[in-house]
Amino acid sequence: GVARIVRLWEPMTMGEPSIQKIQRLIDETVAAGAILVCGGKPSSRFFPPTIITNVTPTMPIAKEEVFGPVLVVMKFSTDEEAVEIVNACEYGLGSCVFSKDVSRAKRIGAKLRTGMTNVNDFCINYLCQSLPFGGVGISGFDRFAGMEGLRGNCIVRASTTDRIPGVKTTIPPILQYPITDAAFSFMGSLSQVIFGRMLYSMKGIIKLLTIKSETSKKN
Repeated sequence: GVARIVRLWEPMTMGEPSIQKIQRLIDETVAAGAILVCGGKPSSRFFPPTIITNVTPTMPIAKEEVFGPVLVVMKFSTDEEAVEIVNACEYGLGSCVFSKDVSRAKRIGAKLRTGMTNVNDFCINYLCQSLPFGGVGISGFDRFAGMEGLRGNCIVRASTTDRIPGVKTTIPPILQYPITDAAFSFMGSLSQVIFGRMLYSMKGIIKLLTIKSETSKKN
């Protein structure tokens, strides 16, 4: 049944403009020094699987979206260089890292500027509809699917309520307009109290009391 349905249409077809774009990118890249290993010559509207090696990040096919059956191979010496090659591209939809060392693949994937990363697999994240799908750079923005996709269809609103009934939240006078130099010292000490370790937190409290005392005397 499926085979009969497939025979009704020519497999792997695409429009003429797409064929011309892919062919242009291949021709320009080969002219720039890349090596065409196989494919690269369409028949009617069928574009055969194509492999191009000796490609550099500055070549045309490395800087444009292909949307065709073209495998581009670039050389690199270190993991850092591979990451630099990927992140230098303006596009950043998805990435795949293949390695026998899974930990190494994860480390590389974590450094790639892409919206999705697959380790030892290809596009499997798209099948997991609980995961967000989307890219970075000029590959798009925002996400669909997953919690992020649901939030994209919602109005996000911040809401606050007094924790203790009858006790209103007020802004300390020192932080009210017009702002003085003491306000910056106050906020620095407050951050030290909240986020500092025990000793630094205690020092922050002393600074807060000192600032408050000095401010009260001036007023």
